[in-house]
Amino acid sequence: MTNATCAEYRDRVEDVLDRLLPPEESERLDAHREACAECAARWTAARRFRDLLAREGRAALGAWEARRLSVHAATMDVTRAAAAPGAPAPARRRRFTVLRLAAAAAVVAAAGLVGTGMLGDSGPVVLAAGAQTRLDPGSQATFGHGSRLVVEDRAVTLTLLEDTSRDGTSDDLLQMHRGVALFRVHPEHPLGVATPQGVARAVGATFVVDVRSDGAVVVDVVTGRVRVVRDRGDVVARPGERVEIDSGGTVHVVSRARLDGLAMTNDRRSEEISNLRTELRRADEQLDAYAAAAQAGGSEAPATDGLPYLELGRVTRILTDRAIPWRDPRRNEAMAFFLLNAERIRQEFGASDPMRAVERPAFVAAVAEGYLRALEPTASDEEIAATVDEIRTACGLVEADMAGELVPTELSASRQRALTTMIRAVERHLGSAAAAELVRSIRGAWDGPRPWVQALDDRLEAKLVGSWQRLLDLDEEQANRVAALVKEYVAQSVTMQARVAAALPEGEVESVVFPRSMWGRDGGSRRHRGGTRSSASSGAGEEAGAAAEEPAETAAPPEPSDSEVVAQRLREIDARLRLGEPRARFERALWNMLRPEQRTSAFRGRSRLFTFRERSAPSSSD
Repeated sequence: MTNATCAEYRDRVEDVLDRLLPPEESERLDAHREACAECAARWTAARRFRDLLAREGRAALGAWEARRLSVHAATMDVTRAAAAPGAPAPARRRRFTVLRLAAAAAVVAAAGLVGTGMLGDSGPVVLAAGAQTRLDPGSQATFGHGSRLVVEDRAVTLTLLEDTSRDGTSDDLLQMHRGVALFRVHPEHPLGVATPQGVARAVGATFVVDVRSDGAVVVDVVTGRVRVVRDRGDVVARPGERVEIDSGGTVHVVSRARLDGLAMTNDRRSEEISNLRTELRRADEQLDAYAAAAQAGGSEAPATDGLPYLELGRVTRILTDRAIPWRDPRRNEAMAFFLLNAERIRQEFGASDPMRAVERPAFVAAVAEGYLRALEPTASDEEIAATVDEIRTACGLVEADMAGELVPTELSASRQRALTTMIRAVERHLGSAAAAELVRSIRGAWDGPRPWVQALDDRLEAKLVGSWQRLLDLDEEQANRVAALVKEYVAQSVTMQARVAAALPEGEVESVVFPRSMWGRDGGSRRHRGGTRSSASSGAGEEAGAAAEEPAETAAPPEPSDSEVVAQRLREIDARLRLGEPRARFERALWNMLRPEQRTSAFRGRSRLFTFRERSAPSSSD
């Protein structure tokens, strides 16, 4: 005799309590319970719950039924959403949550309390073969080889028949005409429940059958497996699944997992909508504050022939200062000034959104003096003038590059080189404190794209080729050429990553090469967090990658000095420039091979700077 397992005992504990098992099977399960503390506790809990039902009687069943109906009402919309296209929405739904399963187990346990007085002195009804029987809600019955049923919220009319199954063994067979009943089938003797839409057959299972007045049938499976035998083909349902067969014979299977998934999705979307409403409310409040500030300063823009660049530089400094809260009056006044001059900013710098003008090199050059005076008020005119000259020269180079036919990564590199010039000029003429404050304030296009981490696996190259194929509608020759370019691009990128990782300080590898984006992606999705290793973590970069994966110390690290802040940002810019070199070569080669009509849609938006991370190989112990 083999030893029982915890899984077996969990499935059969109700059978043990109801004394439905053969003596040798009961002994085997009892022996397991005596040796297993967890299963002993499970048996004790089930027995206590059974005793509770015996004491409470119909009140316990009534409370369960009221709760079941409330769950049914609360999940009607989710059930309709889960219906297949074109299929009629089910009229009712019992969602088998943990509460539902516990309640079903309670009713099944109650069905074993023969002669306890729980459901009246008469106990369960014993069905006689060949006689049609009507059972009211809450009634119980036993029949055949020891199977049992409990009538739910509608009275049941049924007839106990005799049947010979396909393999010649004698089965219990019930003809169920209408109503709702929960069946508990003997673990060794099959039961068939004949309905207008087929026969639900099971052994050792617990399930609910609902025969409706229009001939539709619903089978909900609690435990075990149920096969619905039909002329048009059998349907097998597992725990948590529901088989719906309408009056015309159309079958629809709904799984509990799918329903729960839909419910979770709906909850998540409701939360997102609530968050969006909160953001919109805050935006409305912010706009009201801007309008009030503009009204206080006058309803019209200052009457000047051109833009007030010094003042525009000052308010740009306020708007880019992260230390100033969004609700601060200074920020409201600065935004109001921007709005008052919005039309002239659009005309002069060609920006549809005046706030995006700060990304234009011409705008940066124009407001540089006012911005620097706000950044470092104590600086002399000579220091400001020298810094402005270097910034305007750098912006002029970017303007020239923008006039040419640069691919996105080349243009991004031009901006980042100009940013490096600006930071160094501010540090050289205005000091490290001003340069560190500039570094903390810069955002957007000037800072360049953050690396977008991709999983380095067998599907990567096919995924990248497929994305370009969909975007550009490549012919066969071009597709083959792109496949070769992608292969070369990925190989060069991985090599460059290793070099960059070796040159960076240990603590900066993850944040620079493999940062987690604002969308929470790491290696393409959340599943790569903590379970991956960097391809850059080989050779000289191995120690850096290992150090980045270790948990952070409990104590907060000391704040870096202004010089360290500047040096770190310059290292980051240089590293991302180097990481972008393979991408720039790939984009240039792709541009050269495209036809003129394909180039118009080749690089929409900004470039994506990809880095590539391998998944960890499974250990021998896994």
